[in-house]
Amino acid sequence: MENNVRFNVSKCKVLTITRKKNPIIHNYTLGSQNLTRADIKAKKILELPPHQNVLGTFTRTPSSRRPMFGVLRRTCTKLMDMKARRTLYLSLVKSQLCYATEVWSPVNSVQISRRVEKVQRRATRWITMTKRGELSYRERLLALDLLPLTYDREVRDLVYFFKSLFSYIDVNIDNYVLFGHSAVCQHALINCIHSQCKMTFQRSHQGEHLKSECEYRNVKCDFCGKDVTFASMKEHIGKICEDAPVACKYCKKDVLRKDIERHERRDCNEAPATCEYQAVGCNHDKTLKQKELRQHLNDALVNHGGQLLRYTLAVASQLSDFIPRPEYTGMLQKIQDDITEVRSGLAEKFVMVVGKLTGLERRIESLESSGGGDTRIRNKEHELQSKIRDLTTECSNLRQRNMSFEREMRDRMDQMDASIALNTATITDLESQRYPRALQAIPNISSL
Repeated sequence: MENNVRFNVSKCKVLTITRKKNPIIHNYTLGSQNLTRADIKAKKILELPPHQNVLGTFTRTPSSRRPMFGVLRRTCTKLMDMKARRTLYLSLVKSQLCYATEVWSPVNSVQISRRVEKVQRRATRWITMTKRGELSYRERLLALDLLPLTYDREVRDLVYFFKSLFSYIDVNIDNYVLFGHSAVCQHALINCIHSQCKMTFQRSHQGEHLKSECEYRNVKCDFCGKDVTFASMKEHIGKICEDAPVACKYCKKDVLRKDIERHERRDCNEAPATCEYQAVGCNHDKTLKQKELRQHLNDALVNHGGQLLRYTLAVASQLSDFIPRPEYTGMLQKIQDDITEVRSGLAEKFVMVVGKLTGLERRIESLESSGGGDTRIRNKEHELQSKIRDLTTECSNLRQRNMSFEREMRDRMDQMDASIALNTATITDLESQRYPRALQAIPNISSL
């Protein structure tokens, strides 16, 4: 064999992988012994999901062979025999690059073909032990008696065509002709394009089936105009469609589904309702309808006004238990005075430190200008510089303390503002509680 690999005949099987429904079956031999055919479908071995593109499944095949080529490069660094290197490449790398090409079809994708060819380009440089640019790809192939992988597949196709043409193999050309015709035959039985539909019909009846027979064809809803499958139209209108009419459970009128909630809450005269003055003392416990509620509000206007007045007086007495607002103002003023006092103290200290720094700088300048270079002057200068550093550090500490104190005071101010806002909201809520309509009824009492 070309790659010098010996196989165990008892472990070798023939497996046909093809895209044809009626493939041509050939018998194969290994040496002088016939090979048995594997009794299993290719799709069970490849385990391809029906919705997945076969081409996309094998796009990683070229890159998955690079690790094998990398193993050869790492382990055979001292192998200098080109024939041995060529044999290793053919048996371990190229045999896998050409495996199942009928399924993943690199010839149908320029990108995949280039990726596959790139592996062989690198392999030929490794076999010939040349660097990039020393020999062209064509020269390396001629030296190794190899073909580009694209041409290699074409040569195999030509060999098959030659054998078929001169009857070296038995090919029934009718299988190919009939297979091609079945894809367009108008009398052939086909399945519906909708996977949920299980009906089978002739291809010539496909248009009529999709127009009026298929339960899963798309139709427009008469109310909302959306595309819905015919089988689910009843459920769509009965539960989902917002523009479909729905009967009110109280008055039995037809109302749009999107408006039914507002209708039952506000517009329906038969919907149940309760008197809104119950919170302030109305003792009418009978369940009323919306149309009866309006009559009840007119008849009990005086009673409702008195109940609202008593409730308001009770709320006013509760407000007297809250902290008076002037006390909040005094607390805020005290905090602001404390902040002002601390700031003024820090400012005085800062001015004092700056004055000391200025005096020290002047003394240093006078010492430098006097030209004295004895040890005492230098010691004095170092001492002054040390004091300057100490004063600078103290200034930095004062600034940090000032900033920390300001942050603390701002936090306290924010807490006080939040507390005041909370109490103000509580008071406002109690003042305006609870029903605006009841407040509008008070002027009507004085008019009686």
